[in-house]
Amino acid sequence: MPAPVITISPENHIDLPQEIHEHFRWEAGQELLVIRRETGVFLCPPTTREEMHGIARGANTDTYRDGRDRY
Repeated sequence: MPAPVITISPENHIDLPQEIHEHFRWEAGQELLVIRRETGVFLCPPTTREEMHGIARGANTDTYRDGRDRY
């Protein structure tokens, strides 16, 4: 299935296809980050602090450097 094509309005707005809203469960009024890439843009919801909690659990910190050995 070909990728949907959208058009930028004169006010620089875009309408995302309904299938995108449904797939990612994005709601009207939801904030999205717009991340510039070399070939276009990437849209994603901002990550909350709660979602980040525990993300590094189990990470090996044996070789962690705190910067004091650099000066």
